[in-house]
Amino acid sequence: MSTVPNRASLTLQPNWPQIFSGETITHRCEIDGVRNTQWTYEWEPTSSNTQSPTHSEYRIISAQWSHSGDYRCKGRRDSYSSTDWSKAIRLNVSPNKPKPTLTAHKTIIPVGGTVTLTCSVRGSADWKYYWFKCTSDSSEAQPIRDVVPDRVISVSQGGLYHCRGGRGDPLFFTENSNKVTIQATGEFSYLFWNNTIRII
Repeated sequence: MSTVPNRASLTLQPNWPQIFSGETITHRCEIDGVRNTQWTYEWEPTSSNTQSPTHSEYRIISAQWSHSGDYRCKGRRDSYSSTDWSKAIRLNVSPNKPKPTLTAHKTIIPVGGTVTLTCSVRGSADWKYYWFKCTSDSSEAQPIRDVVPDRVISVSQGGLYHCRGGRGDPLFFTENSNKVTIQATGEFSYLFWNNTIRII
């Protein structure tokens, strides 16, 4: 069997340094200088490939920790000639969904003012952030629809807030963040101090 001069190049889509369990990822094998579809493809490893083994894409739907490892590909023009193997790409799949951290720069809204909330997913990229609010632990959280999906928002109403991150296609969501209680000035909040009750 002979080796053809064309080179195989392997890319990972999306190209994130950390993939989480449940996300969908695609390895794409391209042959340099080739614009037709007369090639077939070989992959290492070959398990868990949802496409045909001869397809130019190696898609993993709902990645798991067991999918972690080095991947490479090569193109075959016919039964007698192929490219060399591409450079390997390492896939790292975390076994758990990430949980964002929600912080507030203060927890009481001043009269006529706002409080800034920040939602962060540590060590990963390309998240959009989705915000929720409820009036108590026992009530159902409702999405805040009038804010853009940024990691930082300003709120002017009291309530119990949390967030989560989402990315990819199909959309993959993180766990819900911790909850933060925000109070507006003038709301009844009781603080016990030296056997007296103060209303904030």
